[in-house]
Amino acid sequence: MVVHILWGDVLFRIAIDGPAGSGKSTIASRLADRLNIDYVDSGSIYRAITRAIIDNRINYKNIAELTSFIQNLNIEFDSSSISVNGVDFSAKIRVASVNSLVSEVAAISVVRKKVNNILGLIAEKQNVIMDGRDIGTVIIPDAELKIFLNASVEERARRRFFELNNGEDLSYEDVLANIIHRDNIDSSREDSPLTKAADAIEIDTTKLTIDDIIRQIMERISSKNYAL
Repeated sequence: MVVHILWGDVLFRIAIDGPAGSGKSTIASRLADRLNIDYVDSGSIYRAITRAIIDNRINYKNIAELTSFIQNLNIEFDSSSISVNGVDFSAKIRVASVNSLVSEVAAISVVRKKVNNILGLIAEKQNVIMDGRDIGTVIIPDAELKIFLNASVEERARRRFFELNNGEDLSYEDVLANIIHRDNIDSSREDSPLTKAADAIEIDTTKLTIDDIIRQIMERISSKNYAL
């Protein structure tokens, strides 16, 4: 059953943050369907930019070269697809080459500025569920509901291993090392590091099913007396 939020003229925004593999995209997507509001996966935008950098052999450590390249990227997306300069990237962004580089690219201020501008414009105009690393702390600090999903690093690596195991030559140990590496970059970068917002509700998803997590979040929405 689809639940419709009756929020009048006031925006209803849900921010879901957390480290790689914590279940953000899955939960945000399912919750958006349940609540009948739009879902924006900020990670897919960073991944699309990373893939474009790889495909065009851009030296992302050369800020002048990167800035020029970023300015000419036209990114369009919806709940099921993402394109860059008219090319569908949907099937190209969740692969090992992107996975190993995306946190480094996402840590660069010029990249974050472009993505933040895109996300900020969306959050100003519509009811939305967004997931990422800094949605509740930077993009929508006044979100009506903030969730921080977490899980053990071993469980997050297991999930990502099965997600990426589509013919690529990867081992669980490779994925685990990459998750740890990404955690270090995400939490230590100077620009908008991964951190739990003070007013966010933290949920450890290690031993929970998707339905368990959705149920907990729906209970939080109801407890706050949002009109459903």
